[in-house]
Amino acid sequence: MTPDFTGVALPDLWSLDGRVAVVTGGGSGMGQATSLRLAEAGAATVVADIDPAKAAETAALIGKRTPGARTVPVTVDVTDPASVRALGDAAAERFGGIDIWVNTAWLSSSGGIADYPDEMWRQGIAVNLDGSFYTAREAARQMLAGGRRGVIILVTSGSAHHGRARRYQYVAAKHGTLGLVKSLALELGPAGIRVVAIAPAATDTPGFRIAPGRFGGADAEQARKLLDETIAKMALGRLGQADDIARAAVFAASDMAAFITGSTIHVDGGVDAS
Repeated sequence: MTPDFTGVALPDLWSLDGRVAVVTGGGSGMGQATSLRLAEAGAATVVADIDPAKAAETAALIGKRTPGARTVPVTVDVTDPASVRALGDAAAERFGGIDIWVNTAWLSSSGGIADYPDEMWRQGIAVNLDGSFYTAREAARQMLAGGRRGVIILVTSGSAHHGRARRYQYVAAKHGTLGLVKSLALELGPAGIRVVAIAPAATDTPGFRIAPGRFGGADAEQARKLLDETIAKMALGRLGQADDIARAAVFAASDMAAFITGSTIHVDGGVDAS
């Protein structure tokens, strides 16, 4: 039967009450912000991160900001299929199934092509592309097994659409993730599972600030110049904030977006990529 939300009130369309969300990379930045917003919208939230302390910190923040919210921190390595599968099983066992899975885990590096290290390439592909595949596969496995009309959200990047010099593994992996989203949407759509990409532009998170070759790798004067140049390219005149991405994720996960799949939501402040 085709879902019909015509008569559903807007607050009910936004609500995630009764749903279970997993956020990989949930310990900081976009992942932390997304975990907080999903919990606020009513979802039981599994905060998964390779750093157990950061996962626990986010879970504690959820408890403070949304009293009574159901949440649990879990350690996961998105580059390890066994670790990702264990996360899915743990989430399903704890909360009875999975309705929403958001993968925000990422890794960026910078280097000239002539001497770009093999290790840097492999590590970036492992986190950014393999991690997207492993998490999406586990989300689909759990949703199909539970008969859930779920939502899989993979955070990509505006760089996947226009490229970026010296960030080869990052751009290639994020571009590959877009193809993954489209292919998954076609396969999983008949089961009622939606797959959506969110593509941020420059977003002011700890990872953004310290990424190699960016602001963390320059002296104060050069860092300010680079930051000013980045902001100048944004039509809205500012960097994105982690919560900008989190709100988009809540929209994509909710019934407000019930007819959106295989698509990319650009959260980029109107960036000029020319």
